[in-house]
Amino acid sequence: MTDKILEVKELKTYFSLEGGVAKSVDGVSFSVEKSKTLGIVGESGCGKSVTSLSIMRLVESPPGKIEGGSILFKGEELLAKSEKEMRHIRGNQIAMIFQEPMTSLNPLYTIGNQLVEAIRLHEPLSKKEAVDKAVSLLKMVNIPLPEKRIHEYPHQLSGGMRQRVMIAMALSCQPDLLICDEPTTALDVTIQAQILTLIQTIQKETGTSVMMITHDLGVIAEMADDVMVMYAGKVVEQTDADSLFDAPLHPYTQGLLSCIPKVDSSQDNLNTIPGMVPGYNDMPEGCSFYPRCPFAKEICQLKQPHLIDIEGHLVRCHKYTAAYGEVEMNG
Repeated sequence: MTDKILEVKELKTYFSLEGGVAKSVDGVSFSVEKSKTLGIVGESGCGKSVTSLSIMRLVESPPGKIEGGSILFKGEELLAKSEKEMRHIRGNQIAMIFQEPMTSLNPLYTIGNQLVEAIRLHEPLSKKEAVDKAVSLLKMVNIPLPEKRIHEYPHQLSGGMRQRVMIAMALSCQPDLLICDEPTTALDVTIQAQILTLIQTIQKETGTSVMMITHDLGVIAEMADDVMVMYAGKVVEQTDADSLFDAPLHPYTQGLLSCIPKVDSSQDNLNTIPGMVPGYNDMPEGCSFYPRCPFAKEICQLKQPHLIDIEGHLVRCHKYTAAYGEVEMNG
């Protein structure tokens, strides 16, 4: 019996835009094991959020469309599900904490109304039973005076409180998979730490699998068992968290790690990766990281590298093809 609750294979999600096609997710493959956390990291525009929206089947069409691949959840193909079947899965078996707590809640309804609606949508509970469960959920996420807060509107709560409400809503039906799309965005560092600790505690208590999407490698180090690094819609490196931080292989991953400020450093300026993620209409013919890579060679400009498996550590870089051979693994 497999320990993988989610298996994504060769996922391709494209957007038809004026002037061309944006390949936001271009042949991405990964898996999430039961009760484990997969961290997905990369700069803005690398395809992290579109990957999560594709799993939830929430990509807006048009202009977006899942062009190919497979998304297996508990052995079942999500891409073959009807919209009615997906509505039963969303929130019930797969839940998502969206990036912006300030705007994810409806300002016209109380916290209690929104929680109760989410609960009753998937569980055969009376209104009173749903209200009681909503109060217990607010207690679980450490919101003080939950009996009072349940009658308040989102604008009456702080950003940290609203994010806790979002977590409570996501966990209301005890999902098997929780997707966290930058759940600490716009929160101060103290509240960030509290939110991450809360997610870890709930995961230990419920056994929920977690996909943690972020651009913050500090969050990855704290939360993830395995890590997938994305760049320009593709996976460029994938391994367990310890291996990634101890011995990163891809120049992009090395660059990201070098940009982390060090308290004991004597250098005057912070390290940076020059340039930016290429746009859909400015994608290099070869390696997408070629224009920014300090180790780039002629072959990098001409040919897209495949993922190479180096003792379980996947990396997409021509630097390793001579030693390990160009064996395509997982897209």
